Amino acid sequence: MPQTFALSRYGQLLVCKAEVTGPQATRHLALLLDTGSNYTVIATESLEAAGCRTATQRDYIRITTAGGVVFAPRLRTQVLTFFDRRMTDAEVIAYDLPFTGPIDGLLGMDLLVALRARIDVAGAQIELP
Repeated sequence: MPQTFALSRYGQLLVCKAEVTGPQATRHLALLLDTGSNYTVIATESLEAAGCRTATQRDYIRITTAGGVVFAPRLRTQVLTFFDRRMTDAEVIAYDLPFTGPIDGLLGMDLLVALRARIDVAGAQIELP
C-alpha cells in the first residue's frame, strides 16, 4: 500500500525533512526535492557535524552546477533517513549550495528513483510504494 508524505514549501520549491547520521552525531536537514539533480547533495558543514570527514575523501565526482563544473567529494553516510525510510550506507555528494536559507541540500534523482517516488507538486506531497 503506497504511503503519502507531506512536503513543505519554500516559495515555489518543495522541501522534505531528513536526518543524516555519521560516526559522531545525527543532524536534522531540510532537503530540496530536485528532479534536475542526478545526485543527492548535502552541505559539507552538515556532514562534518555528523562526523563524516569530507576533506579526507578520495572519491571525487565531477558535477555541473549553475555556477559551472566543480569536483566534490562523494561519500557514504552511515544512515540517511527521510519519509520514514532509513537508508544505510547512502551515497551523497558533499557540496555547499550557493544560496542561503533553510535548505541543507538536495534530494536528487538517484534516491527519488530508488524510492520509486511520485511527486504531487500541486498538492505538495510525495507518494512512496
